[in-house]
Amino acid sequence: MIVLENLRFSNLEEQNDENFAKDIALSSGAKYFVQDGFGVVHRAHASTDAITHYLPSVAGLLLEKEYDMLTSVINNPKRPLFAIFGGAKVSDKIAVIEKFIELADKIIIAGAMANTFMSYKGYKMGASKVEANQTAVLDKIYKLAKEKVGQDKTDSFILLPVDFRVSKSISKTSTVRIVDRFGLQPDDIALDLGPKSSDIISREIKQSKTVLWNGTLGYAEINQFAESSADLADAISTKDIISIIGGGDTADFALKWSKKSHKTFTHVSTGGGASIELLSGINLPGIKSLLDAKKKISYTNKTKHK
Repeated sequence: MIVLENLRFSNLEEQNDENFAKDIALSSGAKYFVQDGFGVVHRAHASTDAITHYLPSVAGLLLEKEYDMLTSVINNPKRPLFAIFGGAKVSDKIAVIEKFIELADKIIIAGAMANTFMSYKGYKMGASKVEANQTAVLDKIYKLAKEKVGQDKTDSFILLPVDFRVSKSISKTSTVRIVDRFGLQPDDIALDLGPKSSDIISREIKQSKTVLWNGTLGYAEINQFAESSADLADAISTKDIISIIGGGDTADFALKWSKKSHKTFTHVSTGGGASIELLSGINLPGIKSLLDAKKKISYTNKTKHK
């Protein structure tokens, strides 16, 4: 076994440089390339894309599992299918939200992302983080929702919080207050969903068969702002619900919570951006470039291999 140093020490890695990839293939003496790093397959880099031009390249077991689990949510979900999106930015998840307006039976918006939705709806969000210049994006999201369920049902299809845990600062010693969506003061920062919102989400979850969760519901790095995320984890970790947890911060939170509670989820993804892009229906370069054994594609057809 040969273990190479981090390829990103070279700028040629992110440039997807053909010669760099060829040098790696030749100097390693490898006969095959097994891609098992799901967290990087959304990037067209030398070690995910160009390398496949010089070695017969196949998916590893983790990549296969990730692909099968996540695409099953898109192609053949058990319904009702609920999608829960948290995290900070709407702009990071435009494509996946639009995709799940088409696919999901209900969408729940939380996290700092919910602040932007609430502000768009006319609520005063105090000193909370609100993403600028998202009006056109949200116009489109609600237009797609209206086309799917009708104007009168958009607010029950895309659920927003009804209350928040707020503070004047972000720290472990912050004083926390619970306010409804009309009650934020100018210096209040919304850092988690309130108990009423958590109760509504938990009741909704009980009606689902499949839940996709991407993005914590609050500033979960601090325990006192992780309450609603913990409530959600408890609600979806049942035997009757297929639970797919998106990567990144959500996966970190879910695994730590699961370890403490001894409850588990159907699948916790190892990919952050890769999970989002795959769920959005985007062809990932690090997967697209692999051999398709089911179609019996011969590697001799890859013209760059010598």
